[in-house]
Amino acid sequence: MFKRSGIEGAVKTGEALLSRIEKLNQTIERKAQDELGAVLKERIEADAQLAERETAAALGDANEASVKSARAKVAGLNSKIDECSSSLAGLRAGVLTLGGDIGRAHGALRKELPAYGASLRENFEKRWREGVAAWAALQSERRALELLTGEELKGLPDAAATEFDVGEETRHPYSLLERLEKALRAVVSLHRDGRDHSDVHVHPHSVFKISRDRWGFHAGDLVCEASLPDGRLRALISFEEAHAVKNPHIKEAASAARNALNELDRAQQAEAAEKQRLAELDRRANDDGRPEIKFARMHPGDSPEQSRARYQPEPEPQSKVPPTEYYKDGKRVPGPLPNSVDI
Repeated sequence: MFKRSGIEGAVKTGEALLSRIEKLNQTIERKAQDELGAVLKERIEADAQLAERETAAALGDANEASVKSARAKVAGLNSKIDECSSSLAGLRAGVLTLGGDIGRAHGALRKELPAYGASLRENFEKRWREGVAAWAALQSERRALELLTGEELKGLPDAAATEFDVGEETRHPYSLLERLEKALRAVVSLHRDGRDHSDVHVHPHSVFKISRDRWGFHAGDLVCEASLPDGRLRALISFEEAHAVKNPHIKEAASAARNALNELDRAQQAEAAEKQRLAELDRRANDDGRPEIKFARMHPGDSPEQSRARYQPEPEPQSKVPPTEYYKDGKRVPGPLPNSVDI
């Protein structure tokens, strides 16, 4: 079928490119999620062990040799991270280099599709004419039989269109074109993501835990800069979807200390409330029912009259502004009184 429309070469080229890029992506996924993920998990445990031994050495409970051994283990795991990072960088570079070939294969296939579609339509039109002729012959035979027998043929089904699958072979060039376009967009996305969020700096050995499913990883997976294409981890950090992994022992200790402090705060609040309740009960027990009388503080040497005068508010000063109107001959006249003076 492909030979008749000259599309066989374009289909073979597209299939070969997609096969190569799918193999590369599978290798990248295996290295990033399985191999590198296992190294990162081991690195977190080694960091915790190193922190414990350094603390024990500082307190005199461990020797320096154990600390050096823990440091050597962390350094070795960092070397493995660097090896995986280098390998993943090379594989992703290989995917990027296929971008131009995928674009050319997509263009060649798209150019051949109109002729391929025309051949499909031509073949169907031929079969349609044959089918219509056969249907017309059947209709004529039916009419002749009805005239001959004098009875109408009833209960015969009429022709009606139903769903029809053209088949994977016929549909393959069009689905291949969609797959090539998807692969081309993925390659362009890899190149573009490397330029985004350049203001976020990530150490190659830093370990992060992602909080949602993204790019083949699941929530809770451990990742580092090399686990994802360049720029994507920085994007997750900017969107607060990736957080640095801390020493699990420190996290547990901090959580225990926080819980203890919250319990202490609750106990102190309960104690203060109990003291306030007892003070209120004591005040009510000593209350004789008479209203509480508050006395103003008297200054030394003041008589009661002087003390009252001291706390009485001063009278507001009377306004010295002359009136703005007055009455003359029973009418209101604006303006100050004639010859008015300020007092």
